[in-house]
Amino acid sequence: MADLNRTIRVDLDGDGVYDQRCETAPSNSSSIKDECSFLLDADRWSAGTYHLDVFSNGTLWRSLNLTVIHDYHEELGPPQGYTFNNESSAPEEKQGDEDLEDSLRNIAIILFTASAVVWFARRE
Repeated sequence: MADLNRTIRVDLDGDGVYDQRCETAPSNSSSIKDECSFLLDADRWSAGTYHLDVFSNGTLWRSLNLTVIHDYHEELGPPQGYTFNNESSAPEEKQGDEDLEDSLRNIAIILFTASAVVWFARRE
């Protein structure tokens, strides 16, 4: 079967007409299209059982059953009072404040030293 062209077709609305199809090349060919996939969109695929017909070189080879069950739910977020990683955020904020203080102190030392050098240079 892997050495033949395969086509998978599915009738989504039950009217007898195939609504989606996927064609593959033989696995021993130079093509990279030797796999088939369908996007199961809830707007087109309602919950239920579908029959996927697999054709090999134009002849029906097998029929596969696929059951689709939708998972409708809402993401409500964390429950009331839930906290996540609050322990690590406080030290990071504190570390940022310490870095700022160190930078400001270094700037103050440089400015003080530069003003002292200028003052001594003008005295002479």
